Amino acid sequence: MLDWEFAHHGDPTEDLAWAEWIVRTHHPTATTDLASLFAGYGQEPPWSARRSLMLAACQRLQMRARRLGDDHAAELWQRREALTAGWQPP
Repeated sequence: MLDWEFAHHGDPTEDLAWAEWIVRTHHPTATTDLASLFAGYGQEPPWSARRSLMLAACQRLQMRARRLGDDHAAELWQRREALTAGWQPP
């Protein structure tokens, strides 16, 4: 099964930023492995760009949840955005 819900023309920096967000959020002990992710991808975009894209994704998902009337999910994404905003570069 393929889920095309968020399919769009991709930006490599956006892809890397979201992969980093997943690691930092769900596998915080693996953040030291991010260097290998960037090396494998062939680039390490600047922290400021990655962080901005992570925050933008959290904001989009929060707005989507609000449009759907899912206050619980919107609050969850708001908390995740705040957490992301506090992260420091690896």
